[in-house]
Amino acid sequence: SPASPASRAPPSSEGGRSWTLSLRCGARRGWRFESAVPRRQVGGGHRPRPQVDTSQLLRRRRKQHEAPLRPFFPGSEDHDEVVLRPGCTIPQPRRYTTRDWFHVLRTWPFSKLWRRISLAVLTFTGWATLVTALWSVKKPACMLGLVPHSLLGSALGLLLVYRTNSANDRFWEGRRMWERVVSSSRDLVALMLAHSAHVGFERVQRTCRLVSAFSLCLSEYVVGPKNKKHALPRWHLPGEEEDFIAVSSIPPCRVVQLLLQETTQISNSEDGLFTNRERSQLNQMVWNLQRAVGTGERLVQTPIPQSYVRHTSRFLTLWLATLPFGFCHLIG
Repeated sequence: SPASPASRAPPSSEGGRSWTLSLRCGARRGWRFESAVPRRQVGGGHRPRPQVDTSQLLRRRRKQHEAPLRPFFPGSEDHDEVVLRPGCTIPQPRRYTTRDWFHVLRTWPFSKLWRRISLAVLTFTGWATLVTALWSVKKPACMLGLVPHSLLGSALGLLLVYRTNSANDRFWEGRRMWERVVSSSRDLVALMLAHSAHVGFERVQRTCRLVSAFSLCLSEYVVGPKNKKHALPRWHLPGEEEDFIAVSSIPPCRVVQLLLQETTQISNSEDGLFTNRERSQLNQMVWNLQRAVGTGERLVQTPIPQSYVRHTSRFLTLWLATLPFGFCHLIG
């Protein structure tokens, strides 16, 4: 019968290939297999495991391993945004290779970075062309040499390197902050699931929803609801709790308050497996989420000083504006 292959015991290592082929052949013919795992006793009764459509399962796994992953948001094919590599279990950004150089050159006019700096680049290019054309017509006797630019180039390089290092440090600090959020969320849910028999399924489910709500609220609180680029997952909470979180000026902290209410209300277990030690560990994980909110606020509210940015911009503008006067007599 069609269900007979699944009623046998799991195959050994020698017959694994034939077992897989039989499952695929049965899936193509539309067979449905029942699992050989014994039924689980729930609430004093027996609940049978649901039937699994093997063809749909195989099709889903094939799509996961073969279909390329889409980027988080559209318009990221110009290599200015993060694009995920296909076929990876852990989402990884695509790395630059030597085969991409032609694609990078071809998409240069559509680059978002080029759109941001195109006005300044075209302005200085036109200014250099104008200075060179005027020099070729009039040819003045005295011209500015390259010695001042060579002396000031070192100072300008230090200013640009400091700004680049500051931006890189801020990027890595934000990445470490999100890593702490992910690790604390996983530890919190894992410890709750380990004591789910005492804590209760409803409390565990509510904790998982609050953890998802914290990630969503933190992302929207730091970057703003209009500036987020990732397709964040939705979370389901009662209507009064959603309003309770939405009216707060700091929604992630309000979610932390709800999480603390859940963890502090768990009583000690009679068997001694859940005591004040486990409760303190849960509270410590929740406090780690609270500290991540402060880290995000520090990153957003403490940019590079405006005086330093303006001084660098003025210095670079003056250096580039006078550079054609030192090169025109050499090029012409």
